[in-house]
Amino acid sequence: MGGAGGRAPEAAGPRVVTPPPPDRSISSVLVRAFLFAAVGYLLVYAVGYTVVGIWRRSGGSPNGGLLGNAALAAYVFLVTAVPAAFGFAVVTSPWPSFRDLSPRVVALVSAAGGAATCLAQVTGIAGWLNWIPLPGVVGPIGAALRTLLPGIAVGVVALVGLRAVRLLRVGRAPASN
Repeated sequence: MGGAGGRAPEAAGPRVVTPPPPDRSISSVLVRAFLFAAVGYLLVYAVGYTVVGIWRRSGGSPNGGLLGNAALAAYVFLVTAVPAAFGFAVVTSPWPSFRDLSPRVVALVSAAGGAATCLAQVTGIAGWLNWIPLPGVVGPIGAALRTLLPGIAVGVVALVGLRAVRLLRVGRAPASN
């Protein structure tokens, strides 16, 4: 009621808009971790596909054209990358230490995890996870669970690494008197 026409007087200067804090809910971190783990996996897979030369005539399937080889490569990618990325995301996203990271760091760690998972599968290191016994109750679902294990293992390593970094930062904090 202080201005002309019954309007409140306007504040001097530009209006400051504060951006909302990033969404760090489990679901948003899960989706971000899944997507970037799949992207990291895809990048390593694409480099391998290009460098190794599956697309070349001698490196592809016999009597298969470029489209057939690309379809096979896409199938193998989907069968290996999607479960591994999901395993990574399911293991890392519930932990507060992972959710407290900035969205950029979550994306970077997830992409690195996806790349590490791809390298573990390509080199055969992930095959060691097949020695982990699964209960007989699991039955046929055990085969599907085994596709998640490489991503789960890399996720556990990422969480241990994040914890180690946090402990090292706390250890370097100056002592207060």
